Amino acid sequence: MLGKVRSRKVRILNFPSFLTNILKVIKRGKLSIRIENRDVCTLEFRDRSLLLELKDIRALNSIRKLAEIKIDVRKPLVILSEVKKIANILSDANYTITLIWERKPIVVLGKHAKPGPFAKLLGIEHIEIKDIRSVMKLIVYPR
Repeated sequence: MLGKVRSRKVRILNFPSFLTNILKVIKRGKLSIRIENRDVCTLEFRDRSLLLELKDIRALNSIRKLAEIKIDVRKPLVILSEVKKIANILSDANYTITLIWERKPIVVLGKHAKPGPFAKLLGIEHIEIKDIRSVMKLIVYPR
């Protein structure tokens, strides 16, 4: 036993840059994250892509609070704007992230996203939403 680790606030000032740097450093591998004996997510790194499988939304909300990630569900355009920024940066860097929930891909961000015609009209080039209901459940999940 290494002893107890105190929780503290972690602020990531430039999340998109942090994310692309992680993708550049880790080429291949799989990482599972558990918090308080609950599987939170699995990250599977592949060449220029990341499969992010979410497993426990309650634990993810704890991470949001710890990292001071604010999500205001009353402002969906702000959320979309931030996700769009991340997707564009990923695409420019030639990376793709696939978000998986309940063993199904629900969102693809970055280079290999194939947005539908409506998304293209909105100027969303690098976001593919495969399951809108699941995405809404994750965004609006009670905190």
